Amino acid sequence: MNKGIIGAFIGVVAHFGFIYGKAIADLITLPRAVLLLLFSYLLIVVLMYETGYREIKEKRLLRILPKRATLIFMTSVIVVMAIFFLFNMVNIRDPVGFFKQVAVTSVLASLGAGTADLLGKH
Repeated sequence: MNKGIIGAFIGVVAHFGFIYGKAIADLITLPRAVLLLLFSYLLIVVLMYETGYREIKEKRLLRILPKRATLIFMTSVIVVMAIFFLFNMVNIRDPVGFFKQVAVTSVLASLGAGTADLLGKH
């Protein structure tokens, strides 16, 4: 989980992706934001289990979802939300806009968190 937090933070903050994510979020629809979140999750699953970089013992959550990838994805989304709050970029009156911001930025965070998890020894 620690590697996931660090990787997600680096993935989001690198090149101020969260600022550009906010601008892009204004241009997309809600269904597209949902698709981006699903893509982010699938990106982590493919990165961790299909690249062959490191063998990971597979444990399932609810008999369907890979436990490790799900935890890393949830961690990266929480880090994205925390970064938006830290930089005071959240409009509480627009929860749909905030959801779209998180969805857009989650792609970078997922890539960073998944990569950080693969690079560690344990």
